Amino acid sequence: MQALLSVRNLSARLKSEDQCVSLLNNINFEICPEQTVALLGETGSGKSLTALSICRLLSQSIFLSPESEVLLQGKNLLTLSEIEMRRVRGKQIAMIFQEPTTSFNPVFTIGHQIEEVLLHHQRLARKGLEKVVYRLLENVHIAEVERVYKAYPHQLSGGMKQRAMIAMALAGEPKLLIADEPTTALDVITQAQILVLLKQLQAKFGMGILFITHDLSVAAEMADQIIVMQAGRIIEQRGELQKSPLTPHPPQPPLKGGSFQRGGLEVKSILNDAETLLSVEHLDIYFPIKRGIFNKTVGYVRAVEKISLTVRKGETLAIVGESGSGKTTLARGIMSLIKPTQGEVDLLGENLAHLSQKQLRKKRAEFQIIFQDPLSAMDPRCRIKAILEEGMIALKIGADQNERDERINALLDAVGLLPEHLTRYPHQLSGGQRQRVCIARALAVGPRLLVCDEPTSSLDVSVQAQIIDLFIRLQKELEIAYLFITHNIALVRTMAHRVIVMKDGKMVEQGTVEQVLNAPQHPYTKALLIAAGRGQI
Repeated sequence: MQALLSVRNLSARLKSEDQCVSLLNNINFEICPEQTVALLGETGSGKSLTALSICRLLSQSIFLSPESEVLLQGKNLLTLSEIEMRRVRGKQIAMIFQEPTTSFNPVFTIGHQIEEVLLHHQRLARKGLEKVVYRLLENVHIAEVERVYKAYPHQLSGGMKQRAMIAMALAGEPKLLIADEPTTALDVITQAQILVLLKQLQAKFGMGILFITHDLSVAAEMADQIIVMQAGRIIEQRGELQKSPLTPHPPQPPLKGGSFQRGGLEVKSILNDAETLLSVEHLDIYFPIKRGIFNKTVGYVRAVEKISLTVRKGETLAIVGESGSGKTTLARGIMSLIKPTQGEVDLLGENLAHLSQKQLRKKRAEFQIIFQDPLSAMDPRCRIKAILEEGMIALKIGADQNERDERINALLDAVGLLPEHLTRYPHQLSGGQRQRVCIARALAVGPRLLVCDEPTSSLDVSVQAQIIDLFIRLQKELEIAYLFITHNIALVRTMAHRVIVMKDGKMVEQGTVEQVLNAPQHPYTKALLIAAGRGQI
């Protein structure tokens, strides 16, 4: 079978004033119609850079070698003009990017942006275009298609944005789909649905897929060929891996004694009389639905309803649920980033609703958040050093610059970054490196409570293990508490003491990790565990 895409001798260099750094070295592979090739590797191995090279979306400081060739149905894309490449992107090659937030224009609705693709590449008439967009959104398992069609990107959860971005990429019916970590922001149930959907669309349109991931189980399920990358090189190429069986995790042994082993470190059990750091009582968060000329409120989206929880000193409380279940909205309400409709949030004996803005700003040294999308969480104009020390300066952490520098260097070492990263901008880092910067920034002010919103979703499995070990070690040393939001059941088993399961903004089950994951009572919890048995880590 003739290859749809042939990548030959692809090499890339980063040129600056005083040095030339090799980023990609002699990358060679082919993708045939209806074939899926998975690029597997750790963060920073060159997976996303390879995809950007194929689409000709590289920074001006990155240069491809003269020997490099990217052939799409025999045509070398590297010899095309930019105008010719615009006809290729979206129609012949579509790409699902790693960070959904930064892939949408914030001033246009989701429906408008998908319609742009249809108008430009499918040449459809405007009449009836809305129904086509609705169908595309339904294909990626979005239930409230009318609401999502009219919504702006910031009004959707991370998982909902990811699904909308997949719909937009498929709108042009491309011959080649490049999927850069397309399911990292999705819960295990939706992930399984999306993977099945991609396979169905691939068979329908004869589409080739370049699937970039750090999840071995997803690569095994999707790929006809696996390419393993490390440090910008291909170190192994092999055929299809053995499929992961769709079975739930085996029951875990009950706790014995005062501590238990999860992952690489020992997790300390929490005493019943430990100090309560956070108490949430009957929290509701509603968003008004406005329509008409006068923007009249005609209803409410009940994003969070009647949530009550506590987090004690040195404890990890995990919140799990599918995309759009209200996990992130709950976290933002607790952090006072959005105003709750009603209910109380008590942190260290103080009701946050009663604090002035000045008092709340000072209180933020006690509780910090790690956001789901690291790129949109950082100022793109600032270098990494300025990002890390911004909170310390604002909250007066560190007596002088030398003390702050020592703290920054210690944090870099703790999260696995190098001193040279301090001079870079966020866009010059890989997705995993950006997430580690956000973790270091949150820890820089010494919080007692850390809200972690999918903090490891963009990291490869080896770095995930390092970050989780870091979280556990910091908890043991500093008795820091975590409100850990995730859709990864394996991480809940690894580091949490208690768990809350959310669906449609409501709490459907809660208890210790052993109670909820080994003996689930609610049908939705059971469905999550069965889906998690696919082996996601």
